[in-house]
Amino acid sequence: MKTRIYFTPKQREASKIFNQNTISVYGGGIRSGKSYLLLLQILIYCFQYDKSRWVIIRESMPTMKRNLFPTFQKLLDFGFSQYIKEWNQSTQTVTFSNGSQIIFMAES
Repeated sequence: MKTRIYFTPKQREASKIFNQNTISVYGGGIRSGKSYLLLLQILIYCFQYDKSRWVIIRESMPTMKRNLFPTFQKLLDFGFSQYIKEWNQSTQTVTFSNGSQIIFMAES
């Protein structure tokens, strides 16, 4: 059985805006799907653009590990993990088989 990933209506709307603009701002209350949308959109871009690099910045690495990484792991569990070539834990850089990278960075 294949697992399908769906955007909510608001996330679909935001995704269209992301694809039409260089800079986009997306907000909402706690647990509204902001991190999920951000990570999924960046994963889409990673596979759309070989050897691209994407940076996600949060206030601190402990905050990122507590709030963002569990969501990222859920997405990886949907099948994205098979495309990870390397996850450098010291630099928090995820490199995919097509050369694209996501770099998780703390603002501090």
